[in-house]
Amino acid sequence: MNTKPEFFLEKFFSFQGRLGREKFLTYNIVTSLLLCVCYFFANLVVGNIFQIRSGNFVAILVVLPFFISLLGLTVRRIHDLGFSGWLLLVPTGISVFAIVFIRSSIFDILSFPAILFYLYISIWPGQLHENEYGVPPREAKANFSS
Repeated sequence: MNTKPEFFLEKFFSFQGRLGREKFLTYNIVTSLLLCVCYFFANLVVGNIFQIRSGNFVAILVVLPFFISLLGLTVRRIHDLGFSGWLLLVPTGISVFAIVFIRSSIFDILSFPAILFYLYISIWPGQLHENEYGVPPREAKANFSS
């Protein structure tokens, strides 16, 4: 039994377990706001970090931890729905293909499945019973409080 509450920074890079809709949306908002703040301060220090050649390294250092965190959040949310986290490769692959190989209005058509996928995992309730990825988030919270 988990006797310790789950904190945001503790699960920042975790790909294990499950994550409910409320925490998924909350953590996404918090992570995105933190990314904006870090990006703003990096721009103050280095200048426009995406246009200066030497600043590309700084851009990677700023964006990479948040990108990994958002991937972890999404994988944990997919686990809550009962699917493997590898399912994330489908919408990501379509989007990367569209960005890298197609630079026209067809990009909007190809990114539509990814938008639907993220809408689905944000809205659809998770499985109510324990699955191979752990107990439901609400049940884990109930176990902690008892």
